[in-house]
Amino acid sequence: MPAQQLLYGHCSGGDLRSLFSHWFDSRTGPKQESGSYRHIADAMGVDPAAVLFISDSLPECEAACRSGMAVLFSDRPGNPQRDSGQFEKISDYSTLLIQP
Repeated sequence: MPAQQLLYGHCSGGDLRSLFSHWFDSRTGPKQESGSYRHIADAMGVDPAAVLFISDSLPECEAACRSGMAVLFSDRPGNPQRDSGQFEKISDYSTLLIQP
């Protein structure tokens, strides 16, 4: 989790850490199992449907979707996996409307 916070603390758009209320890593569970995402929602005290999950990994997107989360596929240049499956692609986070 410290690596995530370091990364999001030094983005081209500035320090984005305040946009996140929780930090999770692989200790939460396998990233390709839906139970891991239900565990994340439980830890945040919300229904999985209240969570937007964004990833550039189709198997992770599928697992999060099975847990009940809303999902977007992050289409990043240079990422070897560009197949978004059933999920809408997003390539620029500036198009997201973040509401507290």
